Order: sequence, then C-alpha cells, then structure tokens
Amino acid sequence: ALAIHVLHRVAGKVRDRLSTDLWRILGGLDLDDDLARDLGAAGNRANGKADPRPSRDHDPRRRLIAMREVMDRKVISLAAFSGLVAESMTRGQGWRFLDMGRRLERSLHLITTLRATLVKAAGSEASLLEALLLITDSTMTYRRRYMSSLQTAPVLDLLLADESNPRSLAYQLAALAESIDQLPRNESVPGRGEEQKIILSTLTRLRVADIDQLAQADASGHRRDLQELLARIEGEIPFLSDALTRSYFSHLQLSRQFLKSGDEGVGI
Repeated sequence: ALAIHVLHRVAGKVRDRLSTDLWRILGGLDLDDDLARDLGAAGNRANGKADPRPSRDHDPRRRLIAMREVMDRKVISLAAFSGLVAESMTRGQGWRFLDMGRRLERSLHLITTLRATLVKAAGSEASLLEALLLITDSTMTYRRRYMSSLQTAPVLDLLLADESNPRSLAYQLAALAESIDQLPRNESVPGRGEEQKIILSTLTRLRVADIDQLAQADASGHRRDLQELLARIEGEIPFLSDALTRSYFSHLQLSRQFLKSGDEGVGI
C-alpha cells in the first residue's frame, strides 16, 4: 500500500507526461480505503451475498479468499502499468535510472525470499521449492529446462546464477552492470567509477559461486555458504545505490557530468 501511495504521489507531479491509459490504470490501483471496501464486498461474495456493502464476517478463511481476489486484481493492474511504461517510455537516461531502480529492488526482494526459504533446510523441500518457483514466476522455465523432480541445486542455479532467466539474481546484477557502463562519465577521472567497481565485484562473486556447495546443508540443517553469499550481496547493494546517488543525483555531480556535456534529457 505504501508503494502505491508513493506511486500516486510521484505520478501526480508529472501528470502532463503520463498517457491517458497510464492514468486510467493508476486510478484503478485503489489505496487503503478502497482496498478495505473491496475486501468487504469480496467477503460478501464469498458468503454468497449480493450486497456490495462491506461484510462483517470475520471468518479467517473467507477473509483470506477475499483478500486473494482483491490482490489478484491489483497484480493485474500493476502488470498492465509496468507493461505500458516498458512500451511507451523513451530509452533515455531517465529510463535507465528507472530500470536500475527496478533491478535493485528485485535483487533485494529475491535475496530476502531465498534467505527465508532455503537457508534453513527442510526435511522435504518439494512443496517449498514449488512455491518458490511460483513466487518467482519460474515454474515453466524449470520444468522445460530440467524435466526432473524438484531439487534444491537446480532451483538455486535457476534463481541465482542463470543470467538468461529474467527473474534470477544474476540477471538483475548483469543488467545493472550493463546500465552502469552506459552512464555518462567524468572523463577527467581515470579508471572505473565507484559504482562500476561495486557492481563488478558483486556480479563476479555470484558468477564464481559453486551452486552445488551452496545447496549443501551442514549437520544443523543450515546452508551456511548460501547464507553468507546472500548476506554479502545484500550488504553491497545499498553501497551501490549510495554510489549512484553520489555520482548522479547530487547538484555538484550533475553540473559536472550532465550539464557540461550538454545532456538535457537526463531528468526523470
């Protein structure tokens, strides 16, 4: 809900740059009050009532079904919004920074998900691995590629190291590295910039990781190597974000790098 609040606030400041279709989708992303109303109406439908007014039924199962129905609609609206942005926004520096922000957030979300599900080995992980693939929208990719029962190492390979899978951590970091390399540079400073060094180090760390070793649990049932790798990468991502901010979002750096080069299309 907070992210949707922020999205509405930011969109309101650039209203003249948004298409009618984008604004219509934004209007369909209900906030807190509308979500509560939708949950109530969905709760009535779960109870077999036609009354659209909020339901007072607090049955946990029915409320869960109602919430899933509401959130399904929100996911569809968000997917439509993302698709329109991807197809309509010109590929300038503004687009590049938007995409980098998406990659940073997706990386952190995936790390959090993997740590919560796979760092502590379960007795039977088949259902857990299935849910993990479903969450990351990678079920069909796994089935097509491995054509075998669910196993931890192949799932980790797909979600961590596979740079051809747009949902993997390696894909996010590789996309970040490519975008960072295409950013304008201060030619008077030799060598790689701070953000280039961080993303190169982080991506290399992931590329050289031994997936089979990451999938191994110790006697206590913990995957220590996986936990350490995720923690290291998670710790480096904020440093990368801060480095980008210092290089491209301070007034001093902007005047040096963008205005001096005559780049008028950098603003987001």
